[in-house]
Amino acid sequence: MDSMQRCKICGSNDIKYICRTCSSVYCERCVIKETKPFFVCTKCNSSNIVKSIHNGNFVLVCRDCGSSNISQAIRHIKKCPHCRTQIESIDDLWNKIHKTYTDILKSFQEKTYRLYELIDNLVTLRNKLILIREKGFIHDMGLDEDMVDLFVKVNTRLHDLTKMINTLTEYNLLLPSSKSYFMQYPLELLRSEQDVLQLHELLNNISVAIDNVSDSLISNTNSIVKRFQDIEFHLNYFDKYSSYINLESDELPICAIPDIKLLKSVNDMKSKTNGTILLTFKRLIFIEEHNGKTLVPLNIKLDELGIENTKIIGLIAKRLQIPSKYGLIEIGGDLSILEIIKNYLETARNLMHTVKKPYLDDLYKQTINIQKFRKAVNDAMKELRRKKVIPRYPQEIASEPQRITESVPATTQDAVAIEDLFKGNNIQFVNENISIQSEEQKQTQRESIEDKILELESERYGIQKSLELLDNQWKARMISQMDYINEYNRLQAKLYKINKMLEKYAKQLN
Repeated sequence: MDSMQRCKICGSNDIKYICRTCSSVYCERCVIKETKPFFVCTKCNSSNIVKSIHNGNFVLVCRDCGSSNISQAIRHIKKCPHCRTQIESIDDLWNKIHKTYTDILKSFQEKTYRLYELIDNLVTLRNKLILIREKGFIHDMGLDEDMVDLFVKVNTRLHDLTKMINTLTEYNLLLPSSKSYFMQYPLELLRSEQDVLQLHELLNNISVAIDNVSDSLISNTNSIVKRFQDIEFHLNYFDKYSSYINLESDELPICAIPDIKLLKSVNDMKSKTNGTILLTFKRLIFIEEHNGKTLVPLNIKLDELGIENTKIIGLIAKRLQIPSKYGLIEIGGDLSILEIIKNYLETARNLMHTVKKPYLDDLYKQTINIQKFRKAVNDAMKELRRKKVIPRYPQEIASEPQRITESVPATTQDAVAIEDLFKGNNIQFVNENISIQSEEQKQTQRESIEDKILELESERYGIQKSLELLDNQWKARMISQMDYINEYNRLQAKLYKINKMLEKYAKQLN
């Protein structure tokens, strides 16, 4: 066995400990064992104990929980016989490296999955905005431009992240100087530990960049969701009264303002009633609900209003006066509400002859180029997953059988016996080579299966997200019931096949 596998003191191959300071390995019998007393809190099991003065006496107190119930314990310490520093168990070091490595991969994958979910949410919001604009609702037109800008920014950041990940894989920066992160010789565990820490630093830089993109997406999508709530507030009123206002095909809604008092109307100069104003870029409509009936006491075209002469009057009871071709219209309410109505009227007047469905063409074109980023992540994860945990110590391979000296046999029978012996030894040696080659083939097959599992898991995740997106579209009434059922059944059938394939490959690995 290699000298790196033997105890530095006695040469035993049953090594258990490694010294970080002098890079020596030792068996259980040769290490220096010491005992060191220490104090421990019986309440919280903390060893963070300090002395404190209580009633003029020194007492021991736990700094973590404040308890004075302290007991003494013994700590067993093992030291290096050569340099007298504390040594570490090889098994503990190996497990520590393995856990760190696993945590790195898990954390990196969770961050990418989180980014995928946020991008799916953004695409859902874009589809929702397209649906609203296709209905002709133009409230908060700036949202369209902001949505397009956000898509451009996300694609730019994804491109930068893809380049960062590809740089690691193209220049083999994900590969350590050693053959694997989990080496078979104890001394190489120290080098593997450094490799894993270096890997953590490299992936952490990318993870920070991914977090920045994710945080920016969360902030922007939260803002967009709030603006959607405002749009839906107005849109719901147009849906509620659609049968009473009969919008023309090219008549775009602007806003709906409830709880408004109509003091004077062109139809009834003495009317005083509460209701809701619906404003399009063609008409000003007032809807009243009275005794279970829905009435429309005011329905007038904007080009019949003198919007430029609209003004707010009154010292205490504020009123908005709107001149019209048929007489004066007065609306009562709080000053802030009346100012909002006045501003909306001016917006409608400006849009009367120039309005078009804003940015719809740009919204249709916007997509997130996630494919290259996803491929870069999958390639990096595939490369990292190939670094499997191998045995802590190499299996001993039988040495080549000792050859019999080529002396001239005394008899023909002896010659035959020697020849048979050589044949048997050759067969044994060849079988060992075949066994080694067979292990290599098995390892190759195993890696191939693991790659397929990784691809299937990625595909399964995509289908699961598609199902969530489909549910959101159905809840938002963006698709018909028949389309929902057909697409749901198609995705479920595909998911079933993937799960069956994963079960099959898992059995092959076991």
